[in-house]
Amino acid sequence: MASGVPIEGEAGVGYRIARSYHVPPLMFDFEEIQALLFGAEMVRARGDRELAAAADRLVAKIDAVLPERMRRLLEDSPLRVPPQENIEDQSPTLVALRHAINNRRKLTLNYADVQGQDTLRTVRPLVLLYWGVFSHARCVV
Repeated sequence: MASGVPIEGEAGVGYRIARSYHVPPLMFDFEEIQALLFGAEMVRARGDRELAAAADRLVAKIDAVLPERMRRLLEDSPLRVPPQENIEDQSPTLVALRHAINNRRKLTLNYADVQGQDTLRTVRPLVLLYWGVFSHARCVV
């Protein structure tokens, strides 16, 4: 109630929000939309097939609610992520790692030791880390 939401209470029934109250639509500012779209593009370029599809669904949902004045961001965002080579080859591995992390499961991997001998290793992956290079440019205004 302190935040302005009209809450009604009745003994033996409980609390409820008044029927006349409508939650205002969630809207993002320009930088938030840009961050979401840039993040989605990074996932498309560097993530596995499933995450890339999720990024596409995210952008479609943003597109569905984006006001016309901000819609140009979808078509011509100045923030770009170049595609990664061989991402399709890595996709099954990335999916398996991500699922193991999310479900707290161990994985058995083929591993080449220091002498180059193939061995099997059982690991418990904790995080999937993208260690990319982000080029920085200096700009004088």
